[in-house]
Amino acid sequence: MIRIRALEHRERGTFAQHNELLNALLRETGLYPYSEPQLLSARDRLAYEFHRPFGMFGEEGTVFHRVQAQVYWELLDGKNLVLSAPTSFGKSLIIDAVIASGNYKRIVLVVPTIALIDETRKRLTRFNGSFKIITHSSQKIPANENGVIYILTQERVIERQDLDQIDLLVIDEFYKLDPSSSGDERAAVLNHAFYKLLKVSRQFYLLGPNIKQIPPEFVSLFSLKFVASDYMTVATNVKRVDIRNGPREALVKLAIEIDSPTLIYCQSPASSRRVVQLLLEREVSLQQPQMASTVAWIG
Repeated sequence: MIRIRALEHRERGTFAQHNELLNALLRETGLYPYSEPQLLSARDRLAYEFHRPFGMFGEEGTVFHRVQAQVYWELLDGKNLVLSAPTSFGKSLIIDAVIASGNYKRIVLVVPTIALIDETRKRLTRFNGSFKIITHSSQKIPANENGVIYILTQERVIERQDLDQIDLLVIDEFYKLDPSSSGDERAAVLNHAFYKLLKVSRQFYLLGPNIKQIPPEFVSLFSLKFVASDYMTVATNVKRVDIRNGPREALVKLAIEIDSPTLIYCQSPASSRRVVQLLLEREVSLQQPQMASTVAWIG
């Protein structure tokens, strides 16, 4: 964390005079994406280059941090892998690099929402030359297609009848397989989809945040590797909030004060609706006439 904060000042004062030392410290902690390769020693530069993924050399200077590289090499080694890592870890980049390796021809990515289907599809358009990207049940695979990437929700997985001989199965937010922890009725559908794909997949990669452990029988049954990491590549500022008047009042006060784009995390859809209703009742923001058509469309 201290090294990440030091990066904010690398061009100033004393830090600017000791940039080589800072780069060596970043290498020591595996923060290769923040390193300046031209300032690295020969030894550190070799380590830096080792953390580049196959098939993505020179692409925006793509280089992994230490734990990303560990997960990447385990996957290329053909292992089933379960990864628990924070949001800032860079889990999506690993998926992109695995696709770019050319080791997999038929890939299924299971995502929890339709919005994430579209977001993932846009991200993977870089592979349009090598893969046909399938997101909907109406799409067909040409007979001469070299590679295919299915990006589907669990419901769409069940709808499709052509999911066989899968090289790699990826499930995002895999913790939703557990109905007792998610409280989501879609957990049963996700389990159905997982079981269907598991029977035809050569390898799987499950990823999500904040998973401390998985059942030992699951590990032994599928001969998988579990990687639980809290490796952080960003610094977090924590601000204590006065909630003596209640959390609702504290939230309203914060919403009024904050003038930058902000995310409010809610524990469930019902909770998010209550928060929206509260902010509307308190008139936290003014109506924006230019948003009328968007509001009508959402409604």
